[in-house]
Amino acid sequence: MSLFCTLHFARCANCFDCPVCGHTLSTRATSVQAPSAEDPSKTVPKKVYYLACAFCRWTSRDVGMPDQSVASGGWPDRENPHLAR
Repeated sequence: MSLFCTLHFARCANCFDCPVCGHTLSTRATSVQAPSAEDPSKTVPKKVYYLACAFCRWTSRDVGMPDQSVASGGWPDRENPHLAR
């Protein structure tokens, strides 16, 4: 989101709208098993984050976006495949 939008439309820079219904997405946390740094043969729980819509239940996992290791920022911008239409 551009600085112009943030300043003039009172939106936060980390807010994303659901691509299906337009509601604001929230960040959800979950745990996944990952190899341990000390012993790769063992697994340890690791907290990861994804985006979810509370209204239509869409998630960033539905479109194959990778989970993030931090809750704020770092969400990749995907190119719209239908932009050239």
